[in-house]
Amino acid sequence: MLTLILLGMLAGIDNVQAAVALSIAPMTRDRRGWLTLSFVLCEGLTPLIGVALAHLVRLPPGASLNRFAPLVVIACGVTVLWKAFTDGDGAPIVSSPWTIVTLPLSLSLDNLLIGVSVGSLGYPPAVAALTIGGISAAMCAAGIAAGSRIGRFIPRYGDVISGIALIVIAASRWIRN
Repeated sequence: MLTLILLGMLAGIDNVQAAVALSIAPMTRDRRGWLTLSFVLCEGLTPLIGVALAHLVRLPPGASLNRFAPLVVIACGVTVLWKAFTDGDGAPIVSSPWTIVTLPLSLSLDNLLIGVSVGSLGYPPAVAALTIGGISAAMCAAGIAAGSRIGRFIPRYGDVISGIALIVIAASRWIRN
């Protein structure tokens, strides 16, 4: 069981960084709730979807869809910065429905692949997927809450810091892939 817990933490660590960075930017409580729900659903359900896909499609070992996630993160970061410097407010981009759906979904691709390969861990696939997804989802929800608190200390520059942090996270994720 310790293996599943650690795997859930590893699956969620990159996503927590993005969740914190994104939630530093000013947004309404309602939008922050939708962002949290989106991260929780994407992180929690993609391992289960991966388990289902494992029965339908056999991906080769080491297959990775993770190369696309940094593109979405960096696009979001650049857009937030651009809007912050041109309009003075990058928050509408951060809290747009497009960002709230695509960013968590793109960051959950690693959880999908974990779900595909989770059967090799020796645990029942559904239990393993739920454990990994649940831990990753809880970490993202905590990250959004932490980012919101951090954003309160820097309300004037929250969108700029959010944009820069998203670009740095995307670049580091790209380098690791």
